[in-house]
Amino acid sequence: MATIKSLRVAVIGGAGLFGSRLCAMLVRDGHRVCVVGRSAHSGQVAAQLDCDTLRMDRAGDLAPLWAWTPDVVVDAAGPFQTYGADPLRLPRACIAQGVDYFDLSDVTAFCGQVASLDAAAKAAGVRVWSGLSTVPCLSTAFVAHMIQDMQPVAADIAILPGNRTPRGRSVTHSIMAQAGTRFDLTEGGQTVGARNWSRARWFDLPQGHRRKARLFDLPDQATMPGAPPQGLGIPTVRTWASLEYGLLDFGLLCFATARRFGLPFFSWMVGATLAVARLFERVGTDVGGMGVEVTGWQGDTAVVKSANFIVERGQGPCVPGVPVRAALRDLDQIPCGAGVAAGLLDRARLLAAMDDLPLVLEDQVRAFQPLFPRVIGSDFAALPPAVQRSHQTIGVHHFKGVSKVIRGRGLWPRIIARVFGFPPAADAVDVTVTKRTTPTGEVWTRVFGGSEFRSDLTARGGKMHERFGPFRFELGLAVRGGTLQFPVNRGWLGPLPLPKILLPTSDATESETGGNLRFDVKLLAPITKGLIVWYQGELRPVTGQDS
Repeated sequence: MATIKSLRVAVIGGAGLFGSRLCAMLVRDGHRVCVVGRSAHSGQVAAQLDCDTLRMDRAGDLAPLWAWTPDVVVDAAGPFQTYGADPLRLPRACIAQGVDYFDLSDVTAFCGQVASLDAAAKAAGVRVWSGLSTVPCLSTAFVAHMIQDMQPVAADIAILPGNRTPRGRSVTHSIMAQAGTRFDLTEGGQTVGARNWSRARWFDLPQGHRRKARLFDLPDQATMPGAPPQGLGIPTVRTWASLEYGLLDFGLLCFATARRFGLPFFSWMVGATLAVARLFERVGTDVGGMGVEVTGWQGDTAVVKSANFIVERGQGPCVPGVPVRAALRDLDQIPCGAGVAAGLLDRARLLAAMDDLPLVLEDQVRAFQPLFPRVIGSDFAALPPAVQRSHQTIGVHHFKGVSKVIRGRGLWPRIIARVFGFPPAADAVDVTVTKRTTPTGEVWTRVFGGSEFRSDLTARGGKMHERFGPFRFELGLAVRGGTLQFPVNRGWLGPLPLPKILLPTSDATESETGGNLRFDVKLLAPITKGLIVWYQGELRPVTGQDS
């Protein structure tokens, strides 16, 4: 490692979960470090690291901070969404003092606000960068490295801590404050609504570690879809977070669901949550990780690239401080100005800043074949172009059109239609269909006017399976006369097979009309064979610019 210029670095929140690890790394690099905090614990951490300490509230008088004469101030405190009516007070004060400012924020709104200080920072000749953390700084560097030789379509980034890793109060507060709340998600070039701690997908990490993660709003959602240099022009960007122990994950899911239906969030809940989590602190591992996956095109070939890493021996909390460490190792290469730190550092510099951490990194590339061509095989080429295009989903596809809906009469068909969420009758209703790839298949979300229903499609044993909640059906896909047919062959309720008499009858086809996809779906009820629902119409693909 080259000689590092020693700097005077004040770390606010330097006694916290991430701040203390950052301070230790900076001390090892030879910087003069001051642990800044409100409690006596700051002095204890400083004594352990043999560095300076300053007892101070970042929201109070900053004069003691300037008296220490820092070259750089790092805010590692948080939670950044609780910084009150003047959240940019500290970075503005740094600009006034001619002192560089970095922070470890992963809060989308806060990171975006810092960009408003760009002109003032440039005029003062100082560096004011937000998000010098795992996201968006490190994640953007990894994704940018992966897409150099490909046309990206979708990116998935996941933060995957180990359960035995200590939990910081600020981090816990941030997660709980956002759980269940809505945020804007970019999928297929369009902004769609999503909720924090919803959906779920698995990430495979090195050495056999596997983590379930849930959708969570992180700054990459706002930066990566944009144009370079800060953005990467990726039409679908999803960010995920994880709790390794399943019971804690389920508890947070229940809390997020309750918040969706109006449960308020109080700060005392953080302490209660930490107390419960401590009961399970011996479960799981001390291995933290990060999963990065990009789907796109290399020439005419669809590929999935992944760059997944773990940090062992409980050193996962060091990772959020790595971008600050990398920046301070060569500060002259960091431009003056203010903004989000996405794209500020490249992957090589960040990996070099993890040279003394127990890091295991795996880079992989694999071919990707869309679900329907994989199941249908050679007959897929016999389908009309519009039908083929609709089933060559890489990332996310949006479609819109108009449909006619006929609903069956009688109590039994109405009960079935209600259970599955099928749309009400209409002579002409606007319809949108979103097809989203997952690690195991696709998810289809259909919206008829204000009525929505969804299903999950996967391949099992060479057959297509479609799941609606606890019900799963095997579809006998067939290509006949230029149409794709979807008959139901078998069904299950949970693990229990359904007898044939309890299977619905599906007369469903897709064809092409005037260059658009034509759908015609008629479902008949089990036993009685009465009509449940019959919907038919046309769909056209939607780009990110379409309204």
